[in-house]
Amino acid sequence: MAEKNKKDNYIYAENATFRGDILDSHKDEVISEKRKARQEAAGKKRKLSDAARKRRNRRRLVVLAIFIILCAVIGLVGKSVVNLVQLESEKKAREAELETLQQQIEKDEATLKEVNSDEYIEQQARSELRMIKEGEVLYIINSDGSKTEVDEDGNPVKNENDN
Repeated sequence: MAEKNKKDNYIYAENATFRGDILDSHKDEVISEKRKARQEAAGKKRKLSDAARKRRNRRRLVVLAIFIILCAVIGLVGKSVVNLVQLESEKKAREAELETLQQQIEKDEATLKEVNSDEYIEQQARSELRMIKEGEVLYIINSDGSKTEVDEDGNPVKNENDN
């Protein structure tokens, strides 16, 4: 008459009409069996769970500690790398500044050699201080176009042409 299909947990009957109240008792049995199976599994888990929980918690703590240590190491290494990059860029800037200063020193040394030469001193004495050698005559052209001669002592010299 009625066949029980284990796959679907339903009862099939030939020439039967469906009535929910007949099948409700069978549903309750199936549900209660499943509930008992779950409770038994949970009971076994509970018995094992105290030791298992401790192991699981210990593992979680170890993983958490490793994660924290790893984050700290990554943070320190990252900070060191950033610091290293900054120091490298500062080093390059200082090297460029050093090169510029060395070039300026070379220019200044060349200028110093030139200024200390006898020719430069004589040229500056003649142009800036209006100094002359013995026996030379200095001609000064005034702004109005007239000429004035000066002897080696700086005294104006009269020309015979000037009356």
